[in-house]
Amino acid sequence: MATEKRVFANACSPRIELFEDFCKDILSQYLATQSGRGLDVDVKKQWEGALVWVVSALYEAHHIGIKSVILPIGKKNFPNFGFGYQSTLSSLDILKSTGWIEVRVAKQGLYVNRASEILALKKLQNLFKQTGLVWTPLQYDDSREVVVVRERDDFLNERLTLPTPETSEVWEMRKEIHEINRRTSKLVICPYLPDAPLRRLIRGEGKEFCNLSDLSYRRIFAMGRLDRGGRFYGGWWQNIRRGLRPYIRINDEPTIELDFGSTIVTLIYAQFKLPLPLDSYELGINPDRDIEKRDVIKKYIAALLNTRSKYGLSKEKLESLGVSQKSLRHLVEEKHYQIKHVFETGVGLELMFQESKITRLILLELLKQNVPVLGIHDGFICQARHERLLNEVMNECFYNVSGVYPTIKPANNGLKIRRGKHRVYDLFISSARRSGVMAASLSLAPPICRG
Repeated sequence: MATEKRVFANACSPRIELFEDFCKDILSQYLATQSGRGLDVDVKKQWEGALVWVVSALYEAHHIGIKSVILPIGKKNFPNFGFGYQSTLSSLDILKSTGWIEVRVAKQGLYVNRASEILALKKLQNLFKQTGLVWTPLQYDDSREVVVVRERDDFLNERLTLPTPETSEVWEMRKEIHEINRRTSKLVICPYLPDAPLRRLIRGEGKEFCNLSDLSYRRIFAMGRLDRGGRFYGGWWQNIRRGLRPYIRINDEPTIELDFGSTIVTLIYAQFKLPLPLDSYELGINPDRDIEKRDVIKKYIAALLNTRSKYGLSKEKLESLGVSQKSLRHLVEEKHYQIKHVFETGVGLELMFQESKITRLILLELLKQNVPVLGIHDGFICQARHERLLNEVMNECFYNVSGVYPTIKPANNGLKIRRGKHRVYDLFISSARRSGVMAASLSLAPPICRG
């Protein structure tokens, strides 16, 4: 059974400026009906902030096809947005009494023990429909934890999040990630797709889903240590399928994606000062160079390096490759005989940390040069006009961490023009231009055909 999509208010944008005037009007109209009631200036500001937060969360939910948001009850669930629990309860009462929302007890399960479910009523839904999907400046929340440390509980067979250590190393890491996130949150990032596929993507129909306001990274470490894992997770561009990434535009400019080839395998060979075999994923069982088969082989080898127990592919995947479990293991060990002694030792998390150090250097260097870049672990997306610079920075940063130069290749950027009207995209971009974040004279160019 498919998992029900749910949106938690405290994971949404704390403020979408688009609704500030709307919420001020609601509050003024409400106070006018309260005979003799006046509000302290600071309290009024907190109520306005809470109103904008609730409406903003419902707006985000609306555009992924959900009519409600979940609000966990309790003071500890309220982030430091300049208002708190009591102000938020007051904002809910105002929205209820003026006919914009309904509040119910949330369903149990999915990390909800006791919470409210806030539903947008018909007139609020109509307001969101009339507004459409528009770009609006977001207030970046630097109170969120962006350094996450996890450990696996073998008894419960689940990952546990540990308290983040308060060290100078962590403070510096937080500072860097927050600065990257602040800069990224000011970008206008949207796929140049016709209305129908873009709406499907935003609403999460089928396997496709992205929240265009999700622009922040966090580093997630493993094994309870700050030198294992550490990849930069987050950003909606990481969560869409590869075939849609070529359509991504940054500030209405076409982009290019460059990937490191065989990153984890290259790093382990570099660690042992060994020459890297030609094409690490070529085992002689994929003569047609089928991308899906190659991905299966790539993930199998990565799993052998990451896991600490016996690993094997599913029957379905083995059939797609046309080999048995034993034959596949033999082919991989024959290809990578020099490193087979580290298979199933968990060394991959150490290599992943090395990879995250490379990512950090690349993001910071391009930030310093005011070049927008989107990270996807071992790949990076930037405006096409910066392709050469991105290539140079990727080369240099990889060498600085590993001592060897990488293979860098364009991702599968076979971009085809998608026919149809682009009204949703045009509205998104035109609203960004009106905000002043992009030059008003910037032309809305058609996509570049590659491949």
